[in-house]
Amino acid sequence: MCDECGLQRVLELVAQTDEKGNKGHVFFKCPRNMQGVPGSCRFFEWQREYLAILVDQGKIVMNLEQHGTVEEEADSRALVRVQKNSMEVKLDALVGVVKALSLVMGAGVVVMGAGVVVGAMYVM
Repeated sequence: MCDECGLQRVLELVAQTDEKGNKGHVFFKCPRNMQGVPGSCRFFEWQREYLAILVDQGKIVMNLEQHGTVEEEADSRALVRVQKNSMEVKLDALVGVVKALSLVMGAGVVVMGAGVVVGAMYVM
């Protein structure tokens, strides 16, 4: 959840513009962070700084003996064990179910559509 507003999950994004040489750099922001909108959330962190914040808060556990520093860990993009609360675990499971249902329903529409085309050919 966003450290600023606590209302949304933070997004992981990649800079697409080359302003200040940041193209391709990973950053995190709240979906409620909208430039020029009064009262919107202001949360924004580059990957390295956000990783350090999460480690300091105990939300991410790292084996620094293997990687040396938080900066090396951020640069390596190695897998880290993230501690999720029960609501995040449930939300991740729900997202997985919705994705699976959309695939199944999408396949059903294709099959039904093919049946209608075949049926129309026999009517003619």
